[in-house]
Amino acid sequence: MSGAYDSAIGECASAREGAGGISTVGMRDFSATIRPGTVRELSEREFVARVAEVTPRLIQHFQAQVAELKVRYYG
Repeated sequence: MSGAYDSAIGECASAREGAGGISTVGMRDFSATIRPGTVRELSEREFVARVAEVTPRLIQHFQAQVAELKVRYYG
């Protein structure tokens, strides 16, 4: 793979929900943010349910970015 393609793949993909968000770089390094006050508003089970809701969107977004880059770099 080309260096530019690898670099582009390494860019962040993210999905946000009202309670916070998750992001990834290259689907390897994941991080989560939690909006202030969320711990008081949601139980652990509710927070995990919200993360489970946004994770498929994150993966779909990343896969769409990869497909776009493949077209851009390889036709």
